[in-house]
Amino acid sequence: MSAGWAPASAHPANLDGYNRLRSPICAAKHGRDGLMLSRGPDAGSEERTFEDVLRVLVMGRPSWYPLGAEVATEHQIPVLPLVEVDKSPSEMLAFDKVVGAADRSRALINFYVDDRKLRRLIRNPERFITRLEGVWGITSPDFSVWDEAPPHFRVMATWLNRALGRMFADHGLRVVPSIRWCDRRDYDHCFLGVTPGSVVAISNNGLWRKGRLRHGFIMGLGEMVERLSPPSVFLYGTDDRLIRRELGSGVEVIHYPAERARAGKAA
Repeated sequence: MSAGWAPASAHPANLDGYNRLRSPICAAKHGRDGLMLSRGPDAGSEERTFEDVLRVLVMGRPSWYPLGAEVATEHQIPVLPLVEVDKSPSEMLAFDKVVGAADRSRALINFYVDDRKLRRLIRNPERFITRLEGVWGITSPDFSVWDEAPPHFRVMATWLNRALGRMFADHGLRVVPSIRWCDRRDYDHCFLGVTPGSVVAISNNGLWRKGRLRHGFIMGLGEMVERLSPPSVFLYGTDDRLIRRELGSGVEVIHYPAERARAGKAA
């Protein structure tokens, strides 16, 4: 490991070619018009998000980058601090709904939201620090990964996740690494930047009913346990015996239903 600031494999690829990919995504998000698993011609929020990322990389190191952070492999993925849990958070909320927390000190804030909302993080993440003060912790920001996206875009999603997470950690927030993969092609980078033995967060919200995406999610669980040895996993979305079987009896699963599931039960 060494110090650095940008993934070696990230460079400004042809955006027009990338925009044509628009295949099912492995990070299903909720937008104003409902669940978004595939992209229509007027729904290019993720493409615009990655355009923002490319502009940052072309212009040079972003002002918020955590200088001096330890990084992993040639991808230069920033490493997040170890997170241990003595008392689990009582609820998990989206970062734009932190004001609704029943008890901020027991709330885990996630970034499993429409990528349009994450664009603000790329441009000026430090503005959100004061809004997040006093919470139990946050997950590292989660960016969508396309099934057929070129490799450097997939690596970039992990790099941005860890870079922003490390920036928040350096400002005193507890940051739980959020692990995102689509299939085995992501294994060489999606587990980087996570200290073995740390608690981690995963989400299958929106992809569980999509057979191929569900299969990819399930297949990566054992790989995650083998590489990271997490004592506990915060699971956002659907809980299922298949998930617990793949994680194994030695891993504690702390389940948080997705917001829509909670709303349905309350109705």
